[in-house]
Amino acid sequence: MSRKQTRLLGVTPLIESGKVAIPKDAPWLATFQHEVSLFPKGKHDDQVDSLSQFLIWLGEPVATAMSGTVI
Repeated sequence: MSRKQTRLLGVTPLIESGKVAIPKDAPWLATFQHEVSLFPKGKHDDQVDSLSQFLIWLGEPVATAMSGTVI
């Protein structure tokens, strides 16, 4: 299993729970859906990998600059 597949598996529950919204009328939607549907066997996988990395980043704790406190 590749690192890209592992990253996507880590955020799959978040996606499947409906907590990820994708605009229905985005001009890039058809290309994105095609890439996701072919992953990991498709020719391209950059959008899938970007999505998983963003969702992982979004879920990481954030340190505040003023206090150094992690929230």
